[in-house]
Amino acid sequence: MKFILSADGDTVHSYTAKMVINLLDSKDLLELSLLKCKVCSARLQSPVLQVGVFGNVCGTCYSTTVYTDAVRNVDLEALLQKLYLSCNYAEQGCDFEGSFDEVCAHEKRCFFLRKNCPLAERQQCETGLTDSDDIIAHMKSEHPDNVLSIVDGYISVKNPFKSDVDRFYLLVVDKMTFILQARFDTDKKVILYKFYSLNYCTDIEHVKMAIMLKFDETIFTVDNIQIERLRKGELPYLFNDTNATKLQLALLESLNSLDNIIIRVNTDECTKFERTSDQFWYQCFQCLTYSPDIIGCSYCKRPSRGSCCDTDRCKPKCYCENSDTLVCLSAAKITTKSIIPCRNIGCNYKINSADYKLHVESQCRFRECGCPFCPKWQGISIDLGTHITREHAERVNRNSIRITTGTSSPFCFMKNNDVFMQTYEMWYPYFNVTTEQLHTPNNGDSYMWQIYFKHPIKKYETVISDVCAGDNCNKTIDISDYANEDTLTVKVLFARINAVHI
Repeated sequence: MKFILSADGDTVHSYTAKMVINLLDSKDLLELSLLKCKVCSARLQSPVLQVGVFGNVCGTCYSTTVYTDAVRNVDLEALLQKLYLSCNYAEQGCDFEGSFDEVCAHEKRCFFLRKNCPLAERQQCETGLTDSDDIIAHMKSEHPDNVLSIVDGYISVKNPFKSDVDRFYLLVVDKMTFILQARFDTDKKVILYKFYSLNYCTDIEHVKMAIMLKFDETIFTVDNIQIERLRKGELPYLFNDTNATKLQLALLESLNSLDNIIIRVNTDECTKFERTSDQFWYQCFQCLTYSPDIIGCSYCKRPSRGSCCDTDRCKPKCYCENSDTLVCLSAAKITTKSIIPCRNIGCNYKINSADYKLHVESQCRFRECGCPFCPKWQGISIDLGTHITREHAERVNRNSIRITTGTSSPFCFMKNNDVFMQTYEMWYPYFNVTTEQLHTPNNGDSYMWQIYFKHPIKKYETVISDVCAGDNCNKTIDISDYANEDTLTVKVLFARINAVHI
């Protein structure tokens, strides 16, 4: 199922190979900003977290909030994957269309998106840039002093201790491009570093890096530097101490005299974690870390929907009765505005999602079902009864059936195009019958079935009766009152007792 929304939200249409109609009121959704992050105001990107009453935020924006009651909003993520959008820069001439994730990734490197040079405010550079390749080429040609080259694993940066001005550098490590921002706090004796990833086109979720800073002859090591991914090509202009990598230093007297600081980048420990399908579903709802094992719900002990860290802050959650759950208002609004068609080929039934349960797809006359007598149970649409009558005539019960002790005999019945299968097992003195409703074109009709045994002396006598309304039913009867014969003759009758058409 795909939703197609225009950039302005005015035109809506849809297509799909198996469904007839699927509509979504995109204009209202865009006006309500349901698809935008509450922090960065950009389109939501996976993983999406629902932060209490604050709303939905991107996983990368969650760390900037003061809230702690966040849960992974997998339902909204699933809805976002079904949206089909146009680029936000369509008015500028971009004709790109694609899924939600594809458009979000495209907009970061769209040709019609002009980004300022990261040194625009500090060096009065007014050059407009389009993508990360342009940024790299521009800084190499116009700002060579701010391009860091690795020589034998080392890079040299200007001593931030000598100036309060933030330092911006371009750093390329193992085909990954970063912006390095550095500042030295002389009062707190702390050097602050922040790394921003320019790899817009990759699936890299997290990057771990280890560096060693060399001040004269003293070496300081920093492991697991936090890397922030820039959104929509935005570049940092103001240094923010939040989430910066802090290195506590004992100030050296010789530090004031140094013009440059040597940094050794340990590329051997530079690790990329690409988001695979397994990692996506095994990610913690709260802290977004990956875990290889599934941890059970802390309430009902069943596996949670995705694993979670075993800490007080990150507790596994599922939908058990005792679990604290949040209602996703955004997903609810999107769902209530959609008209969902039946997924069965050939069915034209469609209804608002709020009343979706009124049409049960498993009982739709167009649903594919398997023939119980064919080896591979291949899917057969609409005419299962015709197929059984034509291909398995010996298994169609028209009158009476003779059941032999110690055997299991399946037979089919057709009533008003409904198809039932009954399996008889007789292990004297017990007789067992299992009834299964295979196909229900009439959508919800209930039937009373009755089984008559032919007594050797008496006439037919009712032995078993039950109602079949779609679910399997099983009945066992004691037939010890009948003559101890190896074979009994049974007659089965089906009668429709009510019809609730959908």
